[in-house]
Amino acid sequence: MSLPIFSNPHPSLSSDAGSSLKKLIILGAGGYAQEVLWLVDDINAQEPQWELLGFVDPLAKRRKGEIHYDRPVLGGWQDIPNEDEIYFACGIGSPSPRAFECEEAERRGFRPATLIHPSVISARHVQVGDGTVVGAGCILAPYAVLGRHCALNIGAVVGHNSSVGDYCVLSPGVQVLGAARLGDRVFLGANATIYMGRKVGAGCTVGANSFVLTSVDPGSSVIGVPAVKFSLTKGQVKSPA
Repeated sequence: MSLPIFSNPHPSLSSDAGSSLKKLIILGAGGYAQEVLWLVDDINAQEPQWELLGFVDPLAKRRKGEIHYDRPVLGGWQDIPNEDEIYFACGIGSPSPRAFECEEAERRGFRPATLIHPSVISARHVQVGDGTVVGAGCILAPYAVLGRHCALNIGAVVGHNSSVGDYCVLSPGVQVLGAARLGDRVFLGANATIYMGRKVGAGCTVGANSFVLTSVDPGSSVIGVPAVKFSLTKGQVKSPA
């Protein structure tokens, strides 16, 4: 399938650049939102497609008027310009808040923008859900399936016949090996690896540099090599995940 892209890179790409540009907002105004804009800039540098209106952060309305990575913070939902059609990309790097704001944006009538960095290597028969953002250097192997509104950060790899649920966040360097399965709202820390054919249940958190050798129950937190269950209140559990 052809992979969609979104972006408005340079401040010069305003409405004066042409009526064909789609209007875009980025949800959130933190570090990951900057990376989403970086991705947009790189896409627009190849072929202008998007006019960025600014960042929208409903939880930080006081930031209205600030400049964030050379673009304005518009404020909350009520501060978005009244336009006929506006797309959104999510710059929130935590699964549950990501899901909440994406669902609210769609409820308000904004359209999800699917963004794929130009450097992404993608095989045939890859499926990418609406609103998913795939960062620089990612690799998508044959028959990989990405759900809606996922975030794949720099250099993430999704192996053949693997599936990633909705609202999942894959940090830089993550590897999801062949035929692995991630449920919805899974967070994988930097350089985490999910071994072939393993399942990670919905709502799980996998710590940075962890190696998941056995399947993980929904709602669990695991860390280590091999990954074991972990609780912030009880400490590490000495058993495989």
